[in-house]
Amino acid sequence: MDTSALLLKIDKKDIIRLIAVFAGYDNLVNIRTLDQHQGKILIQVAPGCEEEVVTILKSLKKTIGWDFWLEKNGTL
Repeated sequence: MDTSALLLKIDKKDIIRLIAVFAGYDNLVNIRTLDQHQGKILIQVAPGCEEEVVTILKSLKKTIGWDFWLEKNGTL
């Protein structure tokens, strides 16, 4: 099985907070900062864990604002 990927844009001050939250969930995601100044991150989700990750992200929406993002041409 392949991992799923989510591209998010969050406030740069919240990147470490998001990483800390997911650190409490063993092997659920791998988070990479793609552009710290613009708050662009890549979340690689373990196979079969997509629903759990989305649930966690939804619960964080009020405290750590985030949005999905793609560039205008549909790429990173």
